Amino acid sequence: MKLALNLNKDNLHSALVLQGYDNHVLQHNADHKPLFVGDLTFESVAQGITMHCCDGEEKQAASSTVAIDAGISINILYRGTLCFSLGKSTYQLRADPHRPLLFINTISGKEMFTRHLNKNQKVKKINVSINKQWLYSRCKTGDDRIKIDRIFAHPSSVFTFDCADELTDIANQLFTLKSSLMFEDQLKAEQLSIQLIYKSLILLFTEPSQAKSAPIINLHRQSLKAHHKCKIDKAFEDLALSHGCLSQIADYLGVSVSTLQRQVKNKYQVTAIEYLRNKRLDKAKSWLVLDGKSIGEVSFLLGYSHVSSFTTAFKKRFGVTPNNFRKTHI
Repeated sequence: MKLALNLNKDNLHSALVLQGYDNHVLQHNADHKPLFVGDLTFESVAQGITMHCCDGEEKQAASSTVAIDAGISINILYRGTLCFSLGKSTYQLRADPHRPLLFINTISGKEMFTRHLNKNQKVKKINVSINKQWLYSRCKTGDDRIKIDRIFAHPSSVFTFDCADELTDIANQLFTLKSSLMFEDQLKAEQLSIQLIYKSLILLFTEPSQAKSAPIINLHRQSLKAHHKCKIDKAFEDLALSHGCLSQIADYLGVSVSTLQRQVKNKYQVTAIEYLRNKRLDKAKSWLVLDGKSIGEVSFLLGYSHVSSFTTAFKKRFGVTPNNFRKTHI
């Protein structure tokens, strides 16, 4: 989907909704001037693979926040400075005038992503994203799963690499195919995207150099246990956001509490109580940033008796207070 040449707050919000994103667009100046002027496209290349191209000028200070799913985001920045927040950290990455910058974001679970726009900043970049499920569905051996587990060892990480000529060539070809409706071009775009993903994964399987614009835990070489097979109903993940206690959820699913605890432990490597608490705290991030709820409201909705208890739990989970997390994105 190609967006209007002059992109304002409303049509950016609408475009992100059409792409399936819960989002919030904040314009710093309350006028109707465009936020971005130039070429902006969002494309679904294949199931589980999306492409986003940007070539233009940011005209105002603004921010656009979306809730993104677990996966890998591969980015090649040709021109300009890119500022964004991922989870609790903010990054500022700049393209070299003589060679594009390759950076890869790895997101283990649903996370908040905010793109910060700066007035008169010219940016050209291409992004190819794949979801976590897409990667795991292609693992045929235990060793393959361990490699993917290593990539997602931490909630959110940003890594930079030298962009080899071969990768730049692939990105250039993808740029020329954006928004094409021709059958042959769509097939070629899918083929090129797979090549870009493959070569990026090879880089991630090694020890990457970390983006230096914000402190993030390094990706360690460590073997993680392969996920155990279990028959836990997906409804448990949805019920985790309810106020129901563990016994009520087990009763709804038609299993004993001990069976539910064992299956949750096998699948998620945490206790059922920890999983419920973490799932609800993950939802808190969306309420704080996208829905604009106060810390007190979120604390009440999650069933905490005191705001201080919620703040302590949130900081323990994400390493940052609810207030500072919101400031990172808004």
